[in-house]
Amino acid sequence: MVIEVKPSFGGYQYQDQWQRQTKAVVGDNSFDKYADRLYYVALAHTPTAPLTREELPQRFRRMTLREWGSLRYFLQTAPEFDSCRQDRAIREEWMRAFELFGMAPVIPEWKLLFAYSANEVNLGCGVKSFPILTSPTEHTADWAALVDYAGPLRLSPHDFSFLNH
Repeated sequence: MVIEVKPSFGGYQYQDQWQRQTKAVVGDNSFDKYADRLYYVALAHTPTAPLTREELPQRFRRMTLREWGSLRYFLQTAPEFDSCRQDRAIREEWMRAFELFGMAPVIPEWKLLFAYSANEVNLGCGVKSFPILTSPTEHTADWAALVDYAGPLRLSPHDFSFLNH
C-alpha cells in the first residue's frame, strides 16, 4: 500500500503528483515482490476524483481518497477496531496523532445537538443524555453540563459541515 499524506496544515494533492508517485513506485525494484497487488491511498486535501484504473500503472489495483475528518470518524465508530487489543491500540495511536495535530475527536456527534425534533440529545458515546431543548435559550444548566462534558475538544470545520446543507 502506498499512502500519500498531507497534514492538516499542508497543501493540496494533485493527480499529476499521484501519477509521478505511482510511476516511481513501479520503477523501484523493492516493490517487485508485490506484483500487481499495490493500492494507492491519498489522505487529505484531495481533489474530487481518484485516478481511474486506466490512469494507474498496471501493478496498482485501485486508488482511494480519504479526508482527515472522515478517517477520524471511521476510526472512532468502526467495530473492526474493537476486535482485539492490537487493533484498539492502533486506533488509540491514531487518536493521539489527531490530538497532536489539533484535530481533536468528533465524539460526541455534534450534529445531534441541532436535532431538536428528537426526544433527547444522544451524545453517541453513552456517557450522558440530555432532554430535548425546545429553544436554545432554555435549560442553560443542561448546556453548561454539556460544555463541561465536552471539555477541551477542539472542533474542525468538518465537524460543522452539516450546517451548510
